[in-house]
Amino acid sequence: FASQDFLLGAGMVVLQPSSDKVVVVYDCLTKEYSLPRGGKDIGEPSEQTAL
Repeated sequence: FASQDFLLGAGMVVLQPSSDKVVVVYDCLTKEYSLPRGGKDIGEPSEQTAL
């Protein structure tokens, strides 16, 4: 279905294999951890949304 409220988003898992580390984001307000993510800006190519 079509909606004007539709938002394209993207996320990624950033790994550093040499040290087995993963990038996480901490939100001080909600005290929650999450993976890096974001929404697509107007005019932004889809390939760059997650970067």
